[in-house]
Amino acid sequence: MVSRLLVIALVLSFTWEMLQMSAFAGLPESRLVAAGVCAAAAVGDALIVLAMFGLGVIVFGDRRWFAPPNARRYAVVLAAGLLLQLALEWVAVHRLALWSYRDRHPIVPGLDVGLWPTLQPIVVLPLAFWLLGKSQKVRV
Repeated sequence: MVSRLLVIALVLSFTWEMLQMSAFAGLPESRLVAAGVCAAAAVGDALIVLAMFGLGVIVFGDRRWFAPPNARRYAVVLAAGLLLQLALEWVAVHRLALWSYRDRHPIVPGLDVGLWPTLQPIVVLPLAFWLLGKSQKVRV
């Protein structure tokens, strides 16, 4: 189950990274090298998805907490994932200067982080867990 979730998370995260790539400054000129940077970021993103899966297992005491979809359970995991994502993004941008945003990248007021990284867990986490449930032939 975890390996299946990892594959799902990697595909979703890489797709997300590639779609938002143009909003970040300082990426390599080569699309192939930039795709490699996105792949590395997708690995980190997938690890966040796995961590949120583990959190769900701990909080709900069930390895299949995600299926069938339950709004309360998804909301708890999504809130934790969003907080983690925001903290990591803020540190990466403002403390470590690992990346920066282009002028056209919308910034979330009060948080001083980009909109696209903020939306990522809101979109990717529920979709990853829903797809995991579907892939296990769990009725959802």
